[in-house]
Formats: sequence, structure tokens, C-alpha cells
Amino acid sequence: LGMQGAAVASVLAYAVLAAGLYMLSRRYYPVQYERSRLLRIVVAVSVIWSVGTQFGELIWIYRVALLGAFPLSLVLMGFFESEEIRFLKQKMGYGTPSV
Repeated sequence: LGMQGAAVASVLAYAVLAAGLYMLSRRYYPVQYERSRLLRIVVAVSVIWSVGTQFGELIWIYRVALLGAFPLSLVLMGFFESEEIRFLKQKMGYGTPSV
């Protein structure tokens, strides 16, 4: 397997490490993760990655387009809450500032 085998082993080792730390930290400092939102991120990244790998080596403009597709896909999947959208509009100068 060579270098690819080493890469797979590294990914698996880090996944086991992350899972172990997650389970251990839940005991001492429980955090309520928004699992549905995390799943939407994973789905968006997976779809964009699979589209990007279907065409082999892409020129830079297609890579930029795929990068721009990530936030757009999050918006289309309803990832952002209305308060977050309002905050972003305000920061970008599109909304009325709240006092």
C-alpha cells in the first residue's frame, strides 16, 4: 500500500484519537453539539469533494467555483439560522444595524 496505506492509517488513528477524546471529554465537560448542523456540513463537504474528484485535475477557476459552492450549499440546506443571517447582513452592510 505504500504511502496511501500510511495516509489511511494516519486518518484512522486520528479518527480513533478524536473519538476517544470526545467520549472522555463528555464525562467532564458535556457540550450539546448541534448534530443536524454538523451532518449538513459533512454532507455539503462530501458532495463538493465528490464532484471535484469526478473530473480529475481541475483548473483554478473550477476550484474557486467549488469553494464558493460550499457556503451556497449551506444556505440551500437551511444551515444558517435567521439570527446568523441577520448578523452577516449587518456585517456586510446590507441590513440595518441593531441598536
